[in-house]
Amino acid sequence: MKDLQEQLARLTPDQRALLEQRLREKGLTLPSRNEIVPRSPGQPSRLSFAQQRLWFIQRFDSGNTAYNIAAAIRLTGALDAEKLTLSLNEIINRHESLRTGFLQDEAGDPYQAVRPPGYFEVPQRDLSGKQDVEAAARNHLSTLARHPFDLVDPPLRIQLLKLSEDQHILSLITHHIVCDRISVSVFLKELVSLYEGKSLNPMSIQYADWAEWQRNQLQGEQLTKQLDYWKTRLANPLPILELPTTDIPSPGDQIARKTPLRIDRELSQRIKRLAGECHVSLFTFLLATFKLFLHRYSGQHDLVVGSEVANREHPETIRMIGLLVNTLVFRTDIDGAANFEEMLKRVHNTVVGGLEHQDLPFEKLVEELNPTRDTDQLSPLFQVKFDLQPISAAPLTEMSGVRLERFAIEDTQSKYALRFNLQDTDDGIQGQVEYSRGFFADTTIA
Repeated sequence: MKDLQEQLARLTPDQRALLEQRLREKGLTLPSRNEIVPRSPGQPSRLSFAQQRLWFIQRFDSGNTAYNIAAAIRLTGALDAEKLTLSLNEIINRHESLRTGFLQDEAGDPYQAVRPPGYFEVPQRDLSGKQDVEAAARNHLSTLARHPFDLVDPPLRIQLLKLSEDQHILSLITHHIVCDRISVSVFLKELVSLYEGKSLNPMSIQYADWAEWQRNQLQGEQLTKQLDYWKTRLANPLPILELPTTDIPSPGDQIARKTPLRIDRELSQRIKRLAGECHVSLFTFLLATFKLFLHRYSGQHDLVVGSEVANREHPETIRMIGLLVNTLVFRTDIDGAANFEEMLKRVHNTVVGGLEHQDLPFEKLVEELNPTRDTDQLSPLFQVKFDLQPISAAPLTEMSGVRLERFAIEDTQSKYALRFNLQDTDDGIQGQVEYSRGFFADTTIA
């Protein structure tokens, strides 16, 4: 299948049209250019562009934990631990990405090696005898989250902590190379469904199939077009954002801190109405506001902000666990803008252009631009990030009489100096400001 996809990708439009005509005469068809097809059984897969960069980072900095993804759920009620374990096993066996390690071939190139389905024993730890079980749980989970993965084995740690007879915490710690934020939501939704005895539709493709498809799609004219746009947008030296950092409590400290941010429902509705009157999306309006905020604190006009896109346009990828998210770099020069409306138009043009060229993986862009990085920079190309998640479905609050509630894991490693991570909810725009203690003091962020 891999060879066929590569041969098809090398065909010119005229050659492909001729081949399709001859196949039609025989009652056959070619897979669509955009169709993601399963690879041959047992076939190792190349890494996606994003995976390849993370693999190199981890290989040359084996102690790096910035790309560990940690999530924990408090479970309150009469938990059936055996049923929970069986549900977790079904998810792990259902998604190859959770059983994928990363090996090297004879030439030293990495590939995805999927372990066969099997039984995953969920470790359990009893903390109920501790004097302060909440603190014990936080400390234990922080330690787990800060422990690096070697990536040869599937980077997945699941553990069930017992706080009392009717209080447990389920922790999921994995590496970004096999998971993204949407994947965590997919994992939890499937866990609730399976625990409640519901069946799930079978997976038509796996992440490794998507990785092969991405590699085969992004080449030739398509790659050149995408690269040309971003090279033009990000030409000239990218500015280093200079925000006030005179009160840094811990220079060099990369521990991430988080503080909540909430815009109440009434103000959120007013913002949405104003965005509509200006004919821009809520994301564009908030990004422009964020850039104005950065300008007022830095005095700079050339502003570069990173932002995530889900990268799940294909229906098959909506319920896939894997690293699909892509990062776009929105650069806007607001110098000379007479008012906020004019600034908003510039940001709007930046966003529209970026979304039209979102197929280029951020990792490929970094590779092509090869930017020089200041030793204090945590991320290439930009220092601050702004994300707005779409309105979510009904939150996961219960499964078969067990109440679910997020449990924060603290003291993880930061990937950015500053990140606004917001969500559009029925109760208003809310989320978190995440920041590195090596750049900002708590009082500055507040």
